[in-house]
Amino acid sequence: MTEKLPTETKRLKGTFRQSRERGGIGAGARLTEAPLPPETLSGGAIGEWNWLAPVLVELEVLTRADLRTLALCCETLSTATELETTIRDEGYTIPASTGGRKSHPALKALETNRNAGLRMLNDFGLSPKCRKFVTKAPGPAKDNPWANLELHQSLGENGRKEFVSQFTEERWIERYFGFIQMYADANCGIR
Repeated sequence: MTEKLPTETKRLKGTFRQSRERGGIGAGARLTEAPLPPETLSGGAIGEWNWLAPVLVELEVLTRADLRTLALCCETLSTATELETTIRDEGYTIPASTGGRKSHPALKALETNRNAGLRMLNDFGLSPKCRKFVTKAPGPAKDNPWANLELHQSLGENGRKEFVSQFTEERWIERYFGFIQMYADANCGIR
C-alpha cells in the first residue's frame, strides 16, 4: 500500500481534492493560546497538559473540539508514568502463589497505556511519521473573511439581508445577468 501524500504536497502538485480529505472542515477554529487544564485532571495529567497543550498550539493543530481527547491523552500518559514508577519500585516480577515468580501485572497495564497514549499522540501529529498526515486547523474566524457566510445564511431572512447588504445592489444585478448570459451561451447558443 502506498503512503498518503501530505495535503500541502497535493496542493503544490495540483491534485488536492477537498472531498477526499478527512476532517478539517467543521472542527472549529484553532486555538491561539494554550487553555488551562480541566479541573478534573489528576496532578500528573496536569503536568502532561502543561507540556502538551503549548506544543499543539505552536503546531497549529489544537481546536476546542480536541480538548477532551487531549485530556484523555494526558490522563493516559500520567497513568503510564505511575505504572513505570510502580514497576521500578516493585520490580518486573512478583511472587506467585505456587512459590515461584510471575511477571508484574502492571507490565501489561503499562503496555496497554503506552499503546493508547502513542495512538493519541499520533492523532495530534506528535511523531515524525504521523506529523505529515496532520493538517493545520483552520485559523480563527477573523483570518477568514468568508467564515461568517454560513452563519448569516442560517439566520433566515434577517441574516440574508445582512449578508446581501455587504454588497451593492448593482454588483448583484451584474452577477445575476452574467450567470444568465453564461447559461444561455452554454445551453442555447443564443447571444
